[in-house]
Amino acid sequence: MQNWAKNITFSSQNFVEIENITQLQKIIESSNKLKVVGTGHSFSEIADTTGTLVSLKNLDSEIEIDEISQTVKVAAGTSYANLAKYLEKNGWAVSNLASLGEITIAGAIMTGTHGSGSKNKVLSDSVVAIEMILASGDKLVIDRKDFAQFPGFVVSFGALAVFTKLTLKIVKSFSVKQVVYENIPIQSILENFNEIFDTPYSASYFSNWSPKNTGQIWMKFLDNNKFPELKSNAYGGNLEMTYYRDWETDRKSTRLNSSHRL
Repeated sequence: MQNWAKNITFSSQNFVEIENITQLQKIIESSNKLKVVGTGHSFSEIADTTGTLVSLKNLDSEIEIDEISQTVKVAAGTSYANLAKYLEKNGWAVSNLASLGEITIAGAIMTGTHGSGSKNKVLSDSVVAIEMILASGDKLVIDRKDFAQFPGFVVSFGALAVFTKLTLKIVKSFSVKQVVYENIPIQSILENFNEIFDTPYSASYFSNWSPKNTGQIWMKFLDNNKFPELKSNAYGGNLEMTYYRDWETDRKSTRLNSSHRL
C-alpha cells in the first residue's frame, strides 16, 4: 500500500479498517506497535509502521451540530470535504481549510496543518474537545477549557492516543470571492508581503519556477460589502483570468479579470 503521492510504500503487513470502537480497543490492546493512516496525503513516513496500521474511515460517520455552542462533533476519520458540505447544507462552516479537502480531520489537526491568511489560525485551533482510545484500550475524553495540556494532545502526531471523535468550533456559513494576479516577481512578494497576506481573508503565492522567477497570487475575500477595489495591475503583475464554479450544477466557466464564488 502506498501514500497518495506514491513516494512512500507502507511497511505494515497488517492493515485493518476499523468498524466500531470495541474492535479498535481490542486491536490497540493486542498490538505492540500501531499507527493510524488517514488518506495518505503526507509526503513523510509519519504514518508508516512495521506493526499494525489501521484506518478509521468506516468508523461512525455521524455529524452532530450544536447550534447553541456553535460546535460540531465529527468522527476523526471524516474528510474536511465531507464535513464542509454537511455544514454548508445546514448553514454553518469551519473558519479555515487546508488546500486539499480530501484529508482527514484528525490527520490534519494532529500534524499542525494550516490554511492560509495571516489572520487565520492553524486548523488545530478549532478543536475544543477530543475523544480518544489510549494504549491501554481505555477511552479518554478531554476538553480544551478543562485540560491544561490540551494543545499538546491536539498536535501530537499520533504519539499519545488514537483519536476517534473531535469537536470543532464552527461559524455561520459564508462565501468568498477569489482573484488571481499573474506574473508576480518573487521580489515583489518580499517587498509587499504584509499587504498581500493581510489584506484578503486568505492568500497564497505559487511560483512557476521559471527563469523569470514569477508566479501567481491567489486572494480570497469575504463576499460582502467590504470587498476592496482592485487594480488591474499590481505587485508587478496583472489581474488575470479566473474561473467561476457553480457548486450546485458543478459547471465551470471562465471569466476575464473577474472574481468567483467558492
